Amino acid sequence: MGFFDKLFGKRPPPTLAATAAIEGHPVGLAFAAGDRKLAALTGEGCLVVIDVKAGAVSSRALVHEEGALALAVDASTARIATSGMDGRVCVTDASSGATEQDLTLAKGVWVEHLAWWNTTLVATHGKRVSLVDAKGGVRVVGDHASTVAALSVVGDRLAVARFGGADVYRLGHVIEGPTALSWPSSLVSIAWSPDLRFVAAGCQDSALHFWRMPSGSDSMMGGYASKPKVIAWSPESDWLASAGGPDVVVWRFAGQGPEGTTPLQLRAHAKSVSSLAYALDGKLLVSGGRDGLVCVWKSGVEAEPIARFELGGVIEHVAISDDGAWIAAASSEGSVAIYRR
Repeated sequence: MGFFDKLFGKRPPPTLAATAAIEGHPVGLAFAAGDRKLAALTGEGCLVVIDVKAGAVSSRALVHEEGALALAVDASTARIATSGMDGRVCVTDASSGATEQDLTLAKGVWVEHLAWWNTTLVATHGKRVSLVDAKGGVRVVGDHASTVAALSVVGDRLAVARFGGADVYRLGHVIEGPTALSWPSSLVSIAWSPDLRFVAAGCQDSALHFWRMPSGSDSMMGGYASKPKVIAWSPESDWLASAGGPDVVVWRFAGQGPEGTTPLQLRAHAKSVSSLAYALDGKLLVSGGRDGLVCVWKSGVEAEPIARFELGGVIEHVAISDDGAWIAAASSEGSVAIYRR
């Protein structure tokens, strides 16, 4: 049995299935509606929905005339949330393209980051984090000491990155927190591990920091060429992929954690890695770079990529469908490529 047979069974490695023009700079990319649709949001404020199997645009709508900033998909439904420089959040049905919700959350303040907690939207505007329910009700989670730089939601846990560390909450009818996780630097990215044992963050000082939860004990891994703005956990929480340069640096978090270990170094990109995503089955990791290259790696193995594709421009976002059948990448040149796994 050959290498690809061992990895994929009888399936070949991923191949290009289709490309679609989104006619703008991508600021978000995610699969929706049971993986039948692919949502792409442009900085110019346009939400483009692509039919995955057909490889063609099924709807296109200008949702934020002053420019868009963030996109998040509710995995349990076909709801696509977007936000922008106009202080609004919008929810669109991926199947019909119809607007379900349109709410001005903060006049004159950018709504920069979005995530879903069940069917409730978590949104950041300036120093504030708010919850928006399906009926348009708004609850303030908290005001922070500085502008929110990133957020992560797993289950009922929320982590908010800011200057000087992070704040974590437990969401519910009563919001518990914040619990402060201190670090004297600006955080540029943040992510809960799926098993909620760790909070990891990329720092302005070119390091990766993490806290063990719930104790809050912390550690740091340095040596990055620049700040690790992109990080991604494997679904079983065993691996944390990160990038602050052209290499994908993967730390093993199984057992006692990464302290004292040497990370995997995945080398294929000529320029800095700009996007990362794990497949939900944990078998594959996808990276996109500023060199226009999309690479597909076997998870947990330090080797050459099992597939690579030239899309051009900067690969701003990569995504993998929940069923693992499709990989997508969005380029700064205004195109989206869909690969069949």
